Amino acid sequence: MKKLFIAAATAGILSLSATHAGAVILAPGVNALGGTTSAAQPQLAGTVVQDVTTPVSFALGGGTFSASVQSRVVLADDGTYDFYWHVFDTSYTGRTEVPAIGSFRLGNFGEPIAGLNGDYRTDGVGDTAPTSASVFSGSLDDFVNFNFGGFGLRPGHDSFFMFLDTDAKHYGKTAIFDLANPGQTQVSDAFATFGVTGVPEPATWALMIGGFGLAGVGLRRRRAMAVSA
Repeated sequence: MKKLFIAAATAGILSLSATHAGAVILAPGVNALGGTTSAAQPQLAGTVVQDVTTPVSFALGGGTFSASVQSRVVLADDGTYDFYWHVFDTSYTGRTEVPAIGSFRLGNFGEPIAGLNGDYRTDGVGDTAPTSASVFSGSLDDFVNFNFGGFGLRPGHDSFFMFLDTDAKHYGKTAIFDLANPGQTQVSDAFATFGVTGVPEPATWALMIGGFGLAGVGLRRRRAMAVSA
């Protein structure tokens, strides 16, 4: 398993995007994010097929920062999968100076991030937006940092749903994520999340195998009926 890349991406260009408008096609480097909706991007409409919440707690700024991270897979209306993440239920116990989360960092996604439509949804829950997405290249081309600018993601606040819009036909819990402070000097453990895979997930295989079994039963019954006749 690759280790999450700690340094922020500095190479590349700053991609400009219109607020609540068209797709932000991510490029290597730092990409500005403006937020979007399913009304602005109808291809984002779909059905939630899997939703998992992961508790995260780690030492930060002399205290402990706790949060929950929601990992979601959406089957879009065009038959491909989109991937979402939401950081919520944030709290902090420690000294008076309250630190914040600077980045939600995703790795081992399973396909290059550059070229994907990535942003955050303003037509859902949350009150804090990532201002940019740092996209890596080379051996880390399936890694991305969603960066919270300004004061960062502070305790008592939730992120909007961040997403990657893909053409994937299969997915699995094969990617990893972590949380980091603005300077990326204090980082949580890495946790499993959903990413792109080249084969169906186990649940899909089970459905397929079950379907083959039912087809076999039906075939045997038809043959028995033909022999009886």
